[in-house]
Amino acid sequence: MCANANLNTEYEVGASVGISELTSYEDIMECINNADKEMYKDKKNKKTRSGKGMGR
Repeated sequence: MCANANLNTEYEVGASVGISELTSYEDIMECINNADKEMYKDKKNKKTRSGKGMGR
């Protein structure tokens, strides 16, 4: 049983994904790093749009 079912509380779930294309000219680690950068840019943009900022 889900704890939220007992509390009857609404919550929001989100996800950020980074995508990068692996070419014959770049290695796998560079591809992963590029995808990470894109994911964090997307995450920052979502927080900026929602007004939540980047602070914890």
